[in-house]
Amino acid sequence: MAAPKIIIVATGGLGREALWAARESREGWDVAGFLDDDEALQGGSVCDVPVLGRVDDWPRFADHHFLVAIGAPRSRQAVVRRMMAAGNPRFGTVVHRSAALSGYVSIGEGSLICANVSITTQIRIGRHVIINLNTTVGHDTELGDFCTLAPLVACSGAVTAGAGVEIGTGACIRQGLMLGQGCMIGMGSTLTKDVPANSLWLGNPATDRRPLDEFLL
Repeated sequence: MAAPKIIIVATGGLGREALWAARESREGWDVAGFLDDDEALQGGSVCDVPVLGRVDDWPRFADHHFLVAIGAPRSRQAVVRRMMAAGNPRFGTVVHRSAALSGYVSIGEGSLICANVSITTQIRIGRHVIINLNTTVGHDTELGDFCTLAPLVACSGAVTAGAGVEIGTGACIRQGLMLGQGCMIGMGSTLTKDVPANSLWLGNPATDRRPLDEFLL
């Protein structure tokens, strides 16, 4: 049986990490190429994989799946919406084969689970979520659509993160917390209290620093 084909949208650092994850995925994806709006990349290749066109060219490859590999939740959402405005793209989910997941984890379409991630039990992961290298997600956690967890995040059990939440590299999240839609927890922060929507929190313990643009589903 032929391997399913996927196209990675964006050639930045996360896109190249997604290429690696897809090639070593549990799903056995065959990466057909990249889509990227950078004019200089058109007709060329990245990591020996062809750049097939720009984002708006995706309907030419409608028989493929797509993975939007952009780290910032708002930017990733904007590209997904742009693609969906032109039709009904099929989004693939990529889980690196080294990731440890129980049988009680659900993952939405278009999500990327990178190498050496640990996701335990009774966990719901939404659509277009990024969980990057060496991150841990504890029991009974819910991650809304378009969340991003950077490398080395430690997310304790029973955390509820709304859509578009971004958690920076090495941040630690105490158990049982509620993270409001569109909030961001900065790199290396230790979060000990609930966070309102669309706010930036930094430090150890993390404190509210400033409002962010509203994240809308």
